[in-house]
Amino acid sequence: MTGLSICYFTLLSGLGTKVLARQPTQYTENQQITNVRDLQDVRPTDWAYSALQNLIERYGFPQGYEDGTFRGDRSLSRYEFAAALNALLTKVELDRRSFPQEDFETLSRLQRDFASELETIASKIDRLDKRVSVLEDEQFSTTTKLSGQVIFATTAAFRDDKAIPAGESTEDSEEIDNNFTFSNRIRLFLNTSFTGQDLLRVRLLAGNVQNLSSATGTNMTRLSFDNDTDNQLEVDQLFYQFPVADEIEITLLSVGTIFDVVDVANPLLGSDATGSPFLFGVRSPIYRENIGGTGAGISYDISSQFNLSAVYLAEDAASPEDGSGLFDGEFTALGQFTWKPTDSGQIALAYSRSYNAVDINAGGQNTNAPFGDSSDSISADSFGFITNWQINSQIFLGGWAGWVRAVAQDLEDKPTAEILYYAATFAVTDFAKEGDLTGVVFGQPPKLIENEFAGIEDPDPALNLELFYRFPASDRISVTPGFLVIFNPEHNDSNDTIYMGTVRTTFSF
Repeated sequence: MTGLSICYFTLLSGLGTKVLARQPTQYTENQQITNVRDLQDVRPTDWAYSALQNLIERYGFPQGYEDGTFRGDRSLSRYEFAAALNALLTKVELDRRSFPQEDFETLSRLQRDFASELETIASKIDRLDKRVSVLEDEQFSTTTKLSGQVIFATTAAFRDDKAIPAGESTEDSEEIDNNFTFSNRIRLFLNTSFTGQDLLRVRLLAGNVQNLSSATGTNMTRLSFDNDTDNQLEVDQLFYQFPVADEIEITLLSVGTIFDVVDVANPLLGSDATGSPFLFGVRSPIYRENIGGTGAGISYDISSQFNLSAVYLAEDAASPEDGSGLFDGEFTALGQFTWKPTDSGQIALAYSRSYNAVDINAGGQNTNAPFGDSSDSISADSFGFITNWQINSQIFLGGWAGWVRAVAQDLEDKPTAEILYYAATFAVTDFAKEGDLTGVVFGQPPKLIENEFAGIEDPDPALNLELFYRFPASDRISVTPGFLVIFNPEHNDSNDTIYMGTVRTTFSF
């Protein structure tokens, strides 16, 4: 027996059933079968079976299954039997003086009869040891896992003129930029765990997917995965999550978003890499009032059905200047109560309080600036209802509705503006192929429904209709063609309907 065999079968004896679970007789590609006997199992009536069993029971060596036996009159494969024999031989070498001569003779005979199987086991151990050495020498990290996503997208918008907000002259409108584009986005995830329950995430981003509002005149046409860093790498996510109890998890965000903490209740469409390719359909706008910042969050599982979550984010926390910092500048604080009455459905109620963070970025220009350039101090209260239900194994229905009340704190009489949005979502999985996803989103992007500040209004409701189909080309590659129609863009029926198409290809590794 080699020292490596001794170490390995000492491990085998501790693994118990994992090692000696009943498997069909197996042989390696280098092992030759030279005798019909090699194709047979070791039966309870064979002398070798009873000899080894007696030795094991005599010396109290707990090899075999959990009860220390071969489980009655059950045949063993020759490979199984050799594993048990080798483990016993290891014990003999470690403690020779406790074994009488006749037992050594029995072991010697067993060793001769099963020499080829023992040699095969030793060869497998040697190869395993080499592979472990390579992994130890070349592994990226013992605590950190690297994964990534690469997106290629071809996109184009179609119609005559760019959208303009209500109240502006159509004579000033420009032709829509309708050239086909080809763009990319790269994300690298470095996920580190120090305890097995915590998570330190560093996400690196590079891309050139542009915000298409400049091409179409409206944020309603934005892609869910747009990020334009001119393909320069930057850190766009950095947070640390850790439990303080079985039901409570804390998240410290240096660079993060609301939905790093809070469940957006849109499990199929809610990923910008594999879900909806358009911004409005990926999640409720209430989670976008502050798209990124610094702060902290908490998630508390009251029970298996109820969860409370809260998050606070400051936009310019790193600056010590007046009107900035962690608590003296633009911020958003959101709380959410989620109820999962069944495994197939959930309902979420969300409330947020924000300051100078009304930039929802999925609606019209007026909803992002309801008081124009006249106010530099806007507070807002937002209320959201989000739900998603699995109707059967393939069909999911969901949607959201939200209402925002913004107040210009620095204007006379503190005028208010109210914003409303809603959407219904429909998703079907495994429709044409296992792993595919068909999605439909229909709703109204954020719209001013009342404004006490004169001159800014959204008279005509815009409607968003998007359809997409995610096709799994392989386990790690998906292709998603998507089509978007915006009726009355910018909530202005003087604007032409805008059509957009995109084909997003996502590579995951």
